[in-house]
Amino acid sequence: MREKALSTSMLQVTGVSESGLRIDSPVPLPEAYEFCFASDIFQSLGITTPQVRVVSCEPSSLSEGLYTLKLDFIALSTHDLQSVRQWLHSHKKASA
Repeated sequence: MREKALSTSMLQVTGVSESGLRIDSPVPLPEAYEFCFASDIFQSLGITTPQVRVVSCEPSSLSEGLYTLKLDFIALSTHDLQSVRQWLHSHKKASA
């Protein structure tokens, strides 16, 4: 028998772009792995919880025992993409 299950790990979002996220994870994930990624950052971005795909997974250069994962959004809606762009634009101005 196979059933879906939920696994919880503490992950840290370290970067946001129009195409996806960069995170630090204590668990390596294989490339092309797809999952639903829940985080409070999506409320800040003003988007619904997205599906993501692992593009790369490498040992973290900053912290031993962690992995840096690049995640691409899967099928982000036009509205959600626009919200991400607005958030990025406002944070680019704030850091300038």
